[in-house]
Amino acid sequence: MLIESYWTYELCHGKYLRQYHEVKESGKKGHLQEYYLGYYKKEDNNQEPPVEDAQKPPKKRKVDNMELTYYQVNFTEGTKCDLTGEHRKARLHYVCQPDGKGEVYELKETSSCEYEVVVLTALLCSHPAYKTADQPVQGIRCEPLDGSPRRPKSLDLLELENTQGRYNRKQTQEVHPVIQRPQETVQQPSWDPSKGSHGTDLKSSTDQQLLNDFLKGEYCIQGGLGWWKHEFCYGKHIIQFHEEGGSKTVITLGVWSEGRHLQWLGENPSKRPKPIKQRKFISHFYGAGDYCDISGKPRHAEVRIKCKENTDSSHAVSLYLVEPESCVYILVVESPILCALIDKADNNGIVKL
Repeated sequence: MLIESYWTYELCHGKYLRQYHEVKESGKKGHLQEYYLGYYKKEDNNQEPPVEDAQKPPKKRKVDNMELTYYQVNFTEGTKCDLTGEHRKARLHYVCQPDGKGEVYELKETSSCEYEVVVLTALLCSHPAYKTADQPVQGIRCEPLDGSPRRPKSLDLLELENTQGRYNRKQTQEVHPVIQRPQETVQQPSWDPSKGSHGTDLKSSTDQQLLNDFLKGEYCIQGGLGWWKHEFCYGKHIIQFHEEGGSKTVITLGVWSEGRHLQWLGENPSKRPKPIKQRKFISHFYGAGDYCDISGKPRHAEVRIKCKENTDSSHAVSLYLVEPESCVYILVVESPILCALIDKADNNGIVKL
């Protein structure tokens, strides 16, 4: 199982791969949003069994800068993808890792609704063709210089202290092993520090100009680590896009309209801004996005412009997107420089220049 900030991924070996999220709203019964990224089918895995002869070495891939052997298993016929019209599918790379326990090391979307999963397992290492080769260790022979003792005096002193410590130790300390896990990397979209000074005081002319450009929709923010990238232009649109080979695929997730926003607030009064002293973010509604085949409706998104305090860089901006329901999105934009902007919003969450 792999747990991310929003999605949880469940892998049942030889059965299926699933991603899910339990949506909970105050005062309402929660419901489960889930997608199957593929099922194991024997007919889709007719590859040769693991090889043994050296003339057909197994495939390798890099894991933590090490070339490790792996065995591929295909999962197909997952939940239908509204972007491609095809069923989701995944390639599972079972990597020989002596300390692996079948855990998911990495999961990424290589193209629309196609996934690649790296699973670490020690079981594969028992096969001679997949066994990880031991790294050669070169012995080091040290020779003392003329007139030097055969052993360093500091080494003799250290060994003496260790020997005395075994007998003079008055208490026993329990030692717990420390397991280091890969750190999660969060990409932050670029907000050029050269365009603003440190601090969020609107008296700074450069900060004021930066905010003005943002409010006019002339300063757009981009982010995203996977296949899809996202772009938010305040008061204009939210899009997700992918560029490859000179072509660009664009999907509009929502377009700004003050009228639609006010109607949305009327239907969802809890989305109105809180009093200034309690206010941490404001919400805007972007509707009339591209048509969604799954829901049969246009895509739409809630944009949460959030004040982020206590950060090293006053101009750092974080942008992340979640999809709590099919073709319904929540986009969060947070930065210290937005704190003053949020305080200027009216009762509808709208900021006027």
